[in-house]
Amino acid sequence: MYEIEKGIPIPVKRGEIARYPLRTMNVGDSFVISVKERSAVSTRAHDMKRLYGLCFTVRRVVENGITQYRVWRTK
Repeated sequence: MYEIEKGIPIPVKRGEIARYPLRTMNVGDSFVISVKERSAVSTRAHDMKRLYGLCFTVRRVVENGITQYRVWRTK
């Protein structure tokens, strides 16, 4: 029989460095990503909501004539 345990955090893969600062952000914080990174960040933001209850939104912005995406922590 297997014992079910609760509250055990999933470890980060050995040698893996967090590419995006999602876990360290406070509500209202944001950072800019390139258009190419949008899909990866959206996927990671979805994972953060599922695992930790943190909410993010990603929006396209034009800053200094350059189209980019900005990620905000909302909850």
